[in-house]
Amino acid sequence: MKNQTYSCSNCGCDEFVTNPFRYDIFKSKNGKIIFEKSETVDEKVNLFCRDCSEKIHFNEDDIVL
Repeated sequence: MKNQTYSCSNCGCDEFVTNPFRYDIFKSKNGKIIFEKSETVDEKVNLFCRDCSEKIHFNEDDIVL
């Protein structure tokens, strides 16, 4: 099986952001801010180019958490 390479077809950027229905949860502990988890309001994950906001089409099986 060929490995998929993801990049924005518009600008070539390889960094992506999620839609606004996803957010990260942090907690304060011992004077530090600790990442706890990410939660989504919407079941479907949408990714957008970090540079130009183009929607990225991808196979959900390729997401690694």
